Amino acid sequence: MSRPVIRVPDRLPGRACGCLLLRGLLLVGVLWALTLSPVNAQPSSSGPAPAQLPALPRTARIGVLTLGTLDALQPGLGYFVQRLAEHGYVEGQNLTFERRAAEGDATQLAALAGDLVAQSPDVIFAAFTPAVLAAKQAKGTIPIVIPFGGDPVGTGLVESFEHPGTNVTGMSDPSAQVMPSLVRVFSQAMPGVHRVAIFTPAGNPAIEPGLQASRALAAPMGIQILRVDVAGPTNDALDAAFDTAAAQGADGFVFYFTPTTPALDRHAAEAAAQRHLPGIYETRGSVDAGGLMSQTVDYNASFARTADYVNRILDGADPADMAIGVPEQFNLIVNLKAATTQGITFPPDILAQATEVIQ
Repeated sequence: MSRPVIRVPDRLPGRACGCLLLRGLLLVGVLWALTLSPVNAQPSSSGPAPAQLPALPRTARIGVLTLGTLDALQPGLGYFVQRLAEHGYVEGQNLTFERRAAEGDATQLAALAGDLVAQSPDVIFAAFTPAVLAAKQAKGTIPIVIPFGGDPVGTGLVESFEHPGTNVTGMSDPSAQVMPSLVRVFSQAMPGVHRVAIFTPAGNPAIEPGLQASRALAAPMGIQILRVDVAGPTNDALDAAFDTAAAQGADGFVFYFTPTTPALDRHAAEAAAQRHLPGIYETRGSVDAGGLMSQTVDYNASFARTADYVNRILDGADPADMAIGVPEQFNLIVNLKAATTQGITFPPDILAQATEVIQ
């Protein structure tokens, strides 16, 4: 349709003020007519589409289940929450949590997991293998993500690292990678040791690959590896394990047993000091409490990467197809104060490797 044409005469009859007023009214009419013209009423097919605001992520509900305490989990969970915020999920806005903690009592996990599944969260974040097993056995299909774990294949949580094939995925620190690394670093720090006790959780098949790899590494160095099971996360169980190691003639230890509370971290450090037994821990809690040294997975990075898994699941990804991740960063922490108390001098190369030195 052609644009309507309205002609305005150069001169109009009447007084000057009337001419000016009438001319102004006619100009308004021209603009009004052009606005209502069908040409202007139709959007241009060649022009850009109206800008649209980006869609916000939907609201997400995440269940948290841990064998330990929420206080002990909180530092790593903070990195998890921070990374989720980078993905657009902000706690208190479009992200809520349901938290359950067994406080170190594994007998509570089945009930806690069942209660959590009944809340129907979008994803369950499970810390420590017993908690993951409890969540998986709670007869639900809710995706489960793990921030760490010794061997999800050996414990039956997943079919393989590359293709989990179940509702479980996330991060793992396999014993075959971590345990021999602890033995290697400890042997460098304490070159005179010959019998090293490795403290392991009793009845956990996930540690077998790590023990085999540790023995293969230690044998050429003339080091005998002694396996010492820890019956559970209690002071009595820790004391019994240290007594067993001492009775077997251990002159050092690798603590491949994760205490579930800060109190157990302290007791592990105290038990070692009382028996004058040097050792290296898998987690830093006992070193902060007075232990000699630790080499730990950078769990903060692992927690953050776990949030990436959650984001993908919330976007529709199937955990069965999401490969298990393994840690890429480790931290070596040495406690010079504890070393001085025990009459130990760290070799220069150990101090050079340390990412943190406690004075």
